[in-house]
Amino acid sequence: MHPFSITKYIIVIVGSLAGICLCAFLLHHVELTKVVMFIIVGLAFIGFFILSLKQPSRDKKTMISALVFTLIAIAFYTMYQQMYTSFLFFAKNNSYHNILGIPVHPTQFTVINPVTIIIMAPLLAKLYKKLYEKGINIRLTSKFTLGLVFTASAFLILVPAKMFADSQGIVSSNWIVSAYFLVTMGEILIAAIGLSMISQLIPEKFMGLATGIWFLATAISGITGGIVATLTSPEGVEKISDLQVLNIYSHTFLQVGLATLGVAVIMFILKFFLDKFIYAENIKAS
Repeated sequence: MHPFSITKYIIVIVGSLAGICLCAFLLHHVELTKVVMFIIVGLAFIGFFILSLKQPSRDKKTMISALVFTLIAIAFYTMYQQMYTSFLFFAKNNSYHNILGIPVHPTQFTVINPVTIIIMAPLLAKLYKKLYEKGINIRLTSKFTLGLVFTASAFLILVPAKMFADSQGIVSSNWIVSAYFLVTMGEILIAAIGLSMISQLIPEKFMGLATGIWFLATAISGITGGIVATLTSPEGVEKISDLQVLNIYSHTFLQVGLATLGVAVIMFILKFFLDKFIYAENIKAS
């Protein structure tokens, strides 16, 4: 056990106070915060990539693979943030406020997320176990790819909703319920295995650094998610009908859904390379 160091203790206290002051300052300067976050994330990824190149062949490959997964996670979390922004506004403005005929406040649609996790996560875990017993091991790359497909489907399923709207531009709540369910399935397949992925692929001495970069990825997605959400806000229009708003949502969801599907295709292509990196030396991952 190392002796207590008053010097290190003071450094920690002073550093913590400085960090608090910096965070307080950034919270009052949103645009500056965005720039700082992009710079920090960019430097973190570049630094980690350079660090990985200096490692032995096996560690180099797995660290680069983990970095790719984290980059893909930014795309996923950007879309995931729409549950609390564009999806929620769609539910409020263009959906009937009920679930299975039960009246709800629009914000209560977000409850679908934890309910889906509670129901589906154990079922998927049981499925993984059954497949594993049969010698089928679903790889990380496959889970990420399928998770992105689910997420893309969450947006694309809302596109045809406008064809079933009433004269006021209001659609059945089943559409938004389906969207929340699908994006949550994407969360179970991607977000739930993120830290597990790091523990499997990153050497122990770099695990803390990799975990920090993963959380930076989730943090930056709050900004990128906000940018995507603004696409559903009409600019330069003082008054707009619900039908016009529905058309804007439909157009935006189509674009975002296709973009997410494009990321899924990229992940599918990268899968063939990443699988060689991860599993070439019999590294076990699920």
